[in-house]
Amino acid sequence: MLTLGFSGLDRSMALKRAILGDGWHREQRIVQGLDSAAALVDETGVVAAAAQERYDGVKGTGHFPKDAIDACLRIAGVSMRDVEMVAHGFRYEPSPVWRLDHLSTRWYEQVYAQEVQREIFRAHYPADLADPRIVHVRHHEAHAASSYYLSLDPPMKV
Repeated sequence: MLTLGFSGLDRSMALKRAILGDGWHREQRIVQGLDSAAALVDETGVVAAAAQERYDGVKGTGHFPKDAIDACLRIAGVSMRDVEMVAHGFRYEPSPVWRLDHLSTRWYEQVYAQEVQREIFRAHYPADLADPRIVHVRHHEAHAASSYYLSLDPPMKV
């Protein structure tokens, strides 16, 4: 199974900038979803991996990793149509308490929501992938799974 994993929360920095304005450069970096990257894996392990900052020159970027994804596909000699599953390394379900804070609610609705991340993915790959093949994984579980499954010899098929 060919699986594409990607990280980053596109729109996170833009929303922070909209809230704080341009005068708060240090505080703008305190957000989730920076260091956008992509990796392509199959049952044998990592096929290709790339960090978005290597392509756009923005250190620690949170932008959608289009260049990194395209590089992984190019290295593997495949297209998005060959990818069976796409996993986004961020999944968040807000607690009811979040609804009491308009800023947190806005952040969820404009950045964190799974529908938003799917919309961003479809904007870059409109006809290549059906939504049921896009899954959202809790961030820390994604780290744990990537280190565990790939540490096995041979790597475990997921």
